[in-house]
Amino acid sequence: MAKTAKFTVYEKLSKKQRREIDNAKRGSWGLVKPIPKVKPSAKLYKRSKAKQDAQAYASASHPVIDYNKTIRS
Repeated sequence: MAKTAKFTVYEKLSKKQRREIDNAKRGSWGLVKPIPKVKPSAKLYKRSKAKQDAQAYASASHPVIDYNKTIRS
């Protein structure tokens, strides 16, 4: 007679055996990425963009005049 494998309840299996069964059941996502891709709203205030705009304006060829300084000769 051929020996048949005895059925063991999942909860009574060893951790290693449960891990092997779980890994066999799991599939691959393949090329699908489960991260949702949401386009950010254009209405939101972006602090970094505002800072870049301010720096670009300051570094432009605009003369900066400080009327509070006294002119010494």
